[in-house]
Amino acid sequence: YTPTPLYVNTDFPGSESFQKGMAAFASKDWQQAVEELQKHLASQPNSPSAAYYAGLAHLELGDFESARESFQQSISISPEFAPGYLGLARVGLAEEAPESRIITDLNTATLLDPGFSEAFLVRASFYLDRADYDRALQDLEAAEDLAGARRRLADADYDLALTDLQLPDGNGIDLVAEIGERY
Repeated sequence: YTPTPLYVNTDFPGSESFQKGMAAFASKDWQQAVEELQKHLASQPNSPSAAYYAGLAHLELGDFESARESFQQSISISPEFAPGYLGLARVGLAEEAPESRIITDLNTATLLDPGFSEAFLVRASFYLDRADYDRALQDLEAAEDLAGARRRLADADYDLALTDLQLPDGNGIDLVAEIGERY
């Protein structure tokens, strides 16, 4: 398992424990990240992103049970928080859980957030490992399209942007919202 870029760059002003936890996460000090994020969750228990990052740190430490609990906590806080389901799938992959459980979690993550390219990449890897090359290719192409759109958006300033709200991944409106947030 290799952590990928942050799903959300949540800032909790005044939460020193969250800031320290994320700094530890960024420097791959997994134990410190867990400790600080758990402190944050003790004072602000409605933070799905803190539970998610604690789960990723637990996963890095090889503590699958604690990772699963953290990911489940993120889902309990916010049932539509797609990264929690990706986290559960990662635990399932590490533990060699039944394939049906893993694919259910991966499918849930991509359905909840069709713009979550990391979930498509993990699902593509799942399909590749099972020699299901057609599905793997579909997910790789979806992830590439999403990443390319975001990269182009980040790399240049635009006075006008047009999007097809009926994109195959159903994510056109999300791009409009992202453009609105940035500009």
